[in-house]
Amino acid sequence: MAGRERDASESDDTARDIAEVALYLPRNVVDLLFITTGAATGLLDDEQVVPRLKDTFYSENHEIGVFPTAFVETGFSPNIGARMIASIDNFASTLRAGYGGPDTTVVESRLRLTGGHPTPTVLSLEWLQDRRTNLGFVGLGPSPEDDPRNQFRPGTTFRSGSYRERRQRVILGLGVRAAPDLELMFSNSIKARHVDDAPDAGAAGLSDVFEDQSIPGAGETTRMTYTEAALRVDTRVSRGAPATGAMVEAYSGLYNGMREDDADAFGAGARWAAYIPVYRVTNILSPRIAIDTIMPLGNAPLPFNDYLTGSDFRGFDGRRDKVAMVASIDYRWTVMKFIAARVFGDATNVAPDVPSLALEHARYAWGFGFDLHSSSTQLGRVAAAFSEGDVRLFFSLGVAPSGFGDRQHR
Repeated sequence: MAGRERDASESDDTARDIAEVALYLPRNVVDLLFITTGAATGLLDDEQVVPRLKDTFYSENHEIGVFPTAFVETGFSPNIGARMIASIDNFASTLRAGYGGPDTTVVESRLRLTGGHPTPTVLSLEWLQDRRTNLGFVGLGPSPEDDPRNQFRPGTTFRSGSYRERRQRVILGLGVRAAPDLELMFSNSIKARHVDDAPDAGAAGLSDVFEDQSIPGAGETTRMTYTEAALRVDTRVSRGAPATGAMVEAYSGLYNGMREDDADAFGAGARWAAYIPVYRVTNILSPRIAIDTIMPLGNAPLPFNDYLTGSDFRGFDGRRDKVAMVASIDYRWTVMKFIAARVFGDATNVAPDVPSLALEHARYAWGFGFDLHSSSTQLGRVAAAFSEGDVRLFFSLGVAPSGFGDRQHR
């Protein structure tokens, strides 16, 4: 029999080729972020490097790289930008810039110096300048409309004021891994903020909804320093991928106004979480509780936007007060390398003091999403949260979480 010999092929080769093409970009983005996140977020752990991708995304000497960042969330303008990273031996620097419109900009720079002997340490210096608009303030207390601290202007039908915030901030931090599961962080920051009405808010502007005495700090620039100490005990073998273990973290800090009429305050907070395997060690059920407190010191009124909100709450809730608490439960499992899925439920409330925390007026949310992660941290996420009949959508890429539950990066 005459004929031509052909290479053997499997029946699913075509489908495999299509899948390889479709997954090319996501896989390369994952690998790229895996390379850069260790330096970009100031982690204490070393990351493994993929040499072939350094050839693609870094300079010829492998010391400078650039990758994209994106942040999209319901109620805010999309912010698209880039992060540049330079790394030489134990020194790293990053520069991130993002743009979402004239009043939605961010420029951030970080310098980091690490040491491994005898104790792993990291010394960091950070600078940030940003503008955010259409931020909302609904008042203080679990039921703002009934709280006498909130004075609404006569004739207004709005119960939320929209404002714009411009910030400048410098942070000096020192991190120490005192034991395999124990991290200590000490930091000091100087921050200046200016708050005014959102330009396109109309009658819903902050000063058109609230009387001046209800919104101290609005219409002016406030300046303060903040000194914080934080500790974290985390027994998980991986901080990014689903893993079993437990975590406890706590912080305390002192706010000092830089002018005589700027407020002073004391802040403290704690978080607890358990990571329980269900069926597989990569399927993790995680109950968590987080509480933050702030106590004004002296006679100067605390700026309205320094009062606390449930920052870990993934639904809609703009209420603020001296105490904020969030309880949540997540179920997270590995989908593929560097990608995990999750479903979650949250509950939150605020109060003027800890004994006043109650289930009455609590807000609830549930949702689902996908996380992009390295071995040490979350690199990106896509999620949807449902609460009080509203839907909140999240998308972030290359914008690392602050960690520690600290107040420095909020």
